[in-house]
Amino acid sequence: LTIFNRLRILFQLCQRKLIQLNFFRTQSTDDYLIRKQILSTRLYLITFLISLIICVLYISLKSQLLTHQFSLRDFKQYEQLNIKYPTTLICSCNEISIKYFEFIKLQPIYHEICSSNFVSQKWIDYLFVRAQKYHSIFYKIISGQFQVLKSLCQLMEETINSSLRQFYSTTLINNYLIDRNIFKTRINELINSFKKSTREKFGEIFQVTREFVHGNTFLSADNKSWKYDLFKIYHQSIAYPVSETYQKGQCTCATSLHCVESAMFNNISIDGLFFGCYPIEAMLYSSLECLYKKPCLDLISSSVQQDSPGFSVDVLRLEAKYSINETVQHILDRLFVNEWSFNYSYFNYTEKCHSTECTHSSIQKFNVLHILTTIISLYGCLTILLTFLIPLIINISFRMYCGRIQMTIEPDLSP
Repeated sequence: LTIFNRLRILFQLCQRKLIQLNFFRTQSTDDYLIRKQILSTRLYLITFLISLIICVLYISLKSQLLTHQFSLRDFKQYEQLNIKYPTTLICSCNEISIKYFEFIKLQPIYHEICSSNFVSQKWIDYLFVRAQKYHSIFYKIISGQFQVLKSLCQLMEETINSSLRQFYSTTLINNYLIDRNIFKTRINELINSFKKSTREKFGEIFQVTREFVHGNTFLSADNKSWKYDLFKIYHQSIAYPVSETYQKGQCTCATSLHCVESAMFNNISIDGLFFGCYPIEAMLYSSLECLYKKPCLDLISSSVQQDSPGFSVDVLRLEAKYSINETVQHILDRLFVNEWSFNYSYFNYTEKCHSTECTHSSIQKFNVLHILTTIISLYGCLTILLTFLIPLIINISFRMYCGRIQMTIEPDLSP
């Protein structure tokens, strides 16, 4: 026999075997029953293959979430893992609450006026002595205004230190180690929120205090807000308050906090300096421009060496991006802080978090091993289910078919 004939015989043999294939064979020799068994086998194979193909296609197209666990030894290993899996790495913290002072440091850089001799007690005493010595209203007023500056610098430092203590004691709570970039963003948000809330809280209290002083018609030490006039009634002297007016009588301290006029010394206007109802209000409206200019400063401090030996004042040096004619009110709005110096340590944060275990998740759409294990697990279920259902379906189908044939064939009963 040739190879072709052998193949043809083999094909015919396989064809005959397939035609006669019977998975539900019994000891019965009934042709009708054997026919049903062969049909059940064919339906079983078709159903099994279709179900298997559908399952394989579904599993192949379905995304699978894979999770890998790592034991974390140190910060260097975490950095390497984070570079490799930047978006899917999750590391749990053993310490979920960490105080801010452990990884954040904030340092305000105050306005140059607060570190100068202009807010020293010697300078204020010098101005007051000149006021007493020469009976000068000008020196009396500016001594009070520089006292205001000194008090504001001290108040700002106390306010900021108190806010920083509260800020440092606040706790960052997180179950998982925060990514470096997210950590940086969150730190910037925390610092901006701290600066904003500190400014707003102080501004509210300060404004209420100003309104309280004005509303209760307190007298200032320089008598530039209210004065008492005396008049006699029936041989009795009665004092009554009279508010001072500014701007040629157009503004009165009785109704406004903001009545000011340019400060004059020997008929010379002092750059940026104003007098008003209260030293603090006049100072807020003023700028420190004169203190940056030597001719202007010399005008008011010409005899400082004579009256206060060993003490001197020098012009201020502009140490920030702000203008020399910026008002004290604007300086106060930023709490006398020219700049905030801050740094944070991501390493310190990770050390306090003390993460020892990380997980990495990935999505996989096609995994041969997963498909094979799924097919093996489905094979047993499909075999049991189809072995029970297929013969039942075939039996029901045959009964329905035979019943329909019997109904269509009617016996002829005529003689």
